Amino acid sequence: MKPLQNFLTALIITCLFLNTATSATTKQNIKSDYTHFSFKLDSFKQNNQLSLKPVHQKIISQSDEYWFQLNGKELNKGIPINLTQAGALIRITQGVNHDNAGLSQSLDSKKLLLLSSKVSGNSLIEKVISENSLSQVGLFKNTIALKTRADSQARELTLRSLQTLSENDLYVVSVKEKNSPYLLNLQLSSQVLSKRNGINATAQIYRKNQLIPPTKLLASLVAPDGESHPVDYHLDHEGKIHLNLIQPEKIISPINGLYEVQLVANAVEQGVIIKRNIKLALAISNPTARLLAATFDAENVEANLSLSVDKSSRYEVRGVLYATTMDGQLIPAIETHAAQSLTAGKQQLTLPFNQQFLIDNKLVAPYEVRLLRLIDQKQMALIDTFSETINSH
Repeated sequence: MKPLQNFLTALIITCLFLNTATSATTKQNIKSDYTHFSFKLDSFKQNNQLSLKPVHQKIISQSDEYWFQLNGKELNKGIPINLTQAGALIRITQGVNHDNAGLSQSLDSKKLLLLSSKVSGNSLIEKVISENSLSQVGLFKNTIALKTRADSQARELTLRSLQTLSENDLYVVSVKEKNSPYLLNLQLSSQVLSKRNGINATAQIYRKNQLIPPTKLLASLVAPDGESHPVDYHLDHEGKIHLNLIQPEKIISPINGLYEVQLVANAVEQGVIIKRNIKLALAISNPTARLLAATFDAENVEANLSLSVDKSSRYEVRGVLYATTMDGQLIPAIETHAAQSLTAGKQQLTLPFNQQFLIDNKLVAPYEVRLLRLIDQKQMALIDTFSETINSH
């Protein structure tokens, strides 16, 4: 999730800067709120390659854990915990009490039991990590953790509390199996979903690169406000999961939070029940404008962009100028951001590059402009990209 968070953080900082920029490197049009600034790319001294923004890169996550919610009465009765390894870590976190909207009753770890019908004797809890211990190190609040004994592997256990609890008390149980051979993998081709830019999303349960088809799967797209949208999927002949991610009708822009792709998967191999959950964040935005065309003005070293604006807003365009070194190499040299409030209709936006920097570093034509991106600053959202390279010749 970090690449998307880093992108959104940088986006917010840049948008704020472009809204207030008055420095010497910034030029403002008296008749509008047009603003721009340029900065050199450190990579121009190192190599001639510049990757796409992390938000466009393939994102892969894997999970060795699962989690679920239950109430106090269910915990009193006993709930199944499926393990695929010994020494698993089970965390129990207090949720919100439905009756008084406060935290659910704190659990007494001395009254928790972890039992197995196949292992006689006492509870299979080897170690208890208290709520205070977890809170003091800043890991988890309102949580206790249990580590299972060495003879608790690959079987179904029952977690019970002898403490009197209410059905209004809610808890989240997380089972972490750090050394398990079974993993759930989720892969997204991008972390930005729009009507114009779909996402290729796949998932798989596997052990040592061997796919295990799921016996049960729940896939959903969860909005920042908690609303969950079911996601259709299909399995291929190898057991890989292919998700069909579609924009919901009501879109909450990234400025209000991120969506999550969430999977709850079960599988069985040689009698071992495997449970895994996973989630990945993505941004969904309203496509309020799009890039139509771009040309390059070599004399002024600037790109002129044509936009089709569907909704009035403040828009920002970003692009990277590639310039030629004295030994003939084409390298990424400058990135420019430019922003202006635009009304609906066909519009133009100029993206100028710092000519003095080119002179100081002996960079000359031919030039190319690449990685053009269009951002709606009111949404704090990337809404379009321009895949074509704009040449100066």
